[in-house]
Parts: sequence; C-alpha cells; structure tokens
Amino acid sequence: MSVCQPPHQFAFNHAHSEYLQLAVEGGMLVGVPMVCAAFFAFRLIVARLRSDHTPTFWMRVGARQHARRHRRPERVGDGL
Repeated sequence: MSVCQPPHQFAFNHAHSEYLQLAVEGGMLVGVPMVCAAFFAFRLIVARLRSDHTPTFWMRVGARQHARRHRRPERVGDGL
C-alpha cells in the first residue's frame, strides 16, 4: 500500500465495520437492497412472533434475542 502512495503518518487499510465497508464499496446498488432486506426480515420476524401462540414461543423469543445480540461481532469480540 505504501508503494503506490506518498509517505504519510497513518493509513487505514480497511474499515473496522463490515457493514460500513459493504456500504462504501457497494454504494447505493448494494446499500438500498440491504436495507430493504433487513427491514422486511424484521417485519417478518415480528409478525411471526406476534402470531405464535404455541408452547415454543419463548424458545423463538430467545433465538431472536440471540440473533440480535450477535449481529455485530465487533461489539461482542472474537477472542482471536
């Protein structure tokens, strides 16, 4: 990277957020469908949880919370 660029004090070699990197590299072509997919997935999850009256309701709520908690691995930490 420093071969192609003039000398500098610091450099960013990649984004520290995968969502940010995807938005920057993909632009509107990737960003708009990604936001739409997340919105409709959220609506589907909420609709299914509201209509669920089975004994496994709390298992589904727990799975939803687990998915919500681990959607951003950089906040949780990899341990690697």
